[in-house]
Amino acid sequence: MNCPFSPSDRFAEELRCCPSTIADATFGKRCFRDQVRHLAREFGANIVFVPCLCPEPLLRRRLSNRQGNLVTDPPLQHFETQRRAFEPMKDLPESMHIRVRTDVPVEQSLLVVFSETYLRQHREDR
Repeated sequence: MNCPFSPSDRFAEELRCCPSTIADATFGKRCFRDQVRHLAREFGANIVFVPCLCPEPLLRRRLSNRQGNLVTDPPLQHFETQRRAFEPMKDLPESMHIRVRTDVPVEQSLLVVFSETYLRQHREDR
């Protein structure tokens, strides 16, 4: 598995400091997801990937509005390349990812993430 850049180093540092953390990254490559899953097992952490979905016109508008605000914001001209390079999360068990829509109020998206996470944990504890 060749992953030239890995978000897992930053994630490992977070896990050393905090038992619960959020890794904000696209994890668009399976090798990145595998690295982070390995780290989560190593630290005994539960991991849930949260792919955020919205209609493409809205996504393009958001990217256009954000350009240059953050180092991590990809320029709009890279959108197609990144979309084509994204590897679907078919490698993950259903219990390890929760899809949310981001074209709804943020509170609604958060409710989906928190309630699904809680319900899944409750099922596992039984």
